[in-house]
Amino acid sequence: MTSEKMYGVFEYQEKEYPFVLEEQIITIPQVPFQYMDDFKDEAYIEEIWSVTNNNRSVFFVGCQVLKSNKIAFAMEVKLSILGYVVLENDKSSFDRIDFYSEGINGFYSPRNAYQIEDDDHMRVTGIKPRDAEAYKRDYECVIHGERIQLGLNVYMSFNLAFEKKLLGTAESLLSMSFGEKKETHDILKYSLYLMDFLEFVNFQKNIPLERIDLFEKDDNGKYQRRGRAVVFQAENEQYSPSALRSITLLDVADECFPVLFGQIAERRESKRFNPFFYPENRRADRVIDASKWLNNAICFEGEFDDAFPNYKAQNDPAFYEAKMRLLMTIESAVKQTGRSINNKQNTAWKSFKRLIERADTTLKEKFEACQMVYEAETRESIQRICRTCGIPEGTDLAEAYASFRNQTAHGEIQRPGNVEIATYQILRCFVYVMNLRRAGVPQEKIKEVLKRMF
Repeated sequence: MTSEKMYGVFEYQEKEYPFVLEEQIITIPQVPFQYMDDFKDEAYIEEIWSVTNNNRSVFFVGCQVLKSNKIAFAMEVKLSILGYVVLENDKSSFDRIDFYSEGINGFYSPRNAYQIEDDDHMRVTGIKPRDAEAYKRDYECVIHGERIQLGLNVYMSFNLAFEKKLLGTAESLLSMSFGEKKETHDILKYSLYLMDFLEFVNFQKNIPLERIDLFEKDDNGKYQRRGRAVVFQAENEQYSPSALRSITLLDVADECFPVLFGQIAERRESKRFNPFFYPENRRADRVIDASKWLNNAICFEGEFDDAFPNYKAQNDPAFYEAKMRLLMTIESAVKQTGRSINNKQNTAWKSFKRLIERADTTLKEKFEACQMVYEAETRESIQRICRTCGIPEGTDLAEAYASFRNQTAHGEIQRPGNVEIATYQILRCFVYVMNLRRAGVPQEKIKEVLKRMF
């Protein structure tokens, strides 16, 4: 999403400041020392309201005050922003967001809005728009307890000019509608919900948000456009959606889509989001080194612990009994001291209790558990990966995974070999199976997704 250069005045702490916005940086020009002390105690400002030189109302969101330890005083004050909202009136709240992205086109094809007509020889004889009811989708999604109405739709525009060769275009969009009004700074949170989901279904990061429109519900219950937003993203290579290398709505089905969207969207605020799991783009995924391998393993282990807390204790009665007896012994010893376990005198007991509570499934056992639990979904993909990597039948993949994981984590860095490349790809299959199955996606659909994506 491209930015624009802006000039104007913004208001902060009941004081006005001239500004220039270029790319992601707001610059406040000043005569020497004029505004130097105004922002010295500020680090982050949630939003700032401004008026541009052409009389547009703009909110800057996610404002970081840029400071330098090397320069005693600066001729300019600068702020870095995460995005901005341009409004069409003086109201800053909204009830719905419409997102446009090539990634959304890939997930829900614009072709859903058209009906293809052909003859007895399967030759296309015409294309006509379908009724909106035939392709518009509505869902209810719950994210961190908030109910959000998700919508998938296609926006069509037609050009009837005689000299134009294109008659029109169609773009898919994803909308979020809310029960309570939202403020301009909320755009960052809801944009991240969508971006995290698009990264998951594409297994890559370089997915642009091309357009964000904001709407307000009027007294008659109809939505009126109130503005637009720009959320800055890292520069990346051109993204091209591919139904053959991504997950689509047809893969997850209507009933599973809002569940899966909610699961992925909740990760960031729940501290379960791993930004290193997805490659920047498909080209970057062609090379595997020890760092990438280890990040992949860490993500898998976090997913496993989330999906199967206390897996071994729940499936091995002898292990569970031993674990409980050790915890009861510690509890008894602490009680005999007459002091709380948090007392300094019981530091050793507290340390051992924490170790035992966390002791459960080993690295090898986690890999083996996924091989067993997800055998129906992953068997064909694992066989294909092993054939491609030249891994002999009967190779203990779980042992190879655990061994390389421990060596790498303890500083013994080696270049991944064929077995490690295979386990790297298999771990990604496990991560996706855990997420898709948790959303209720059928086994056969998951198998097809793994074949295409990995």
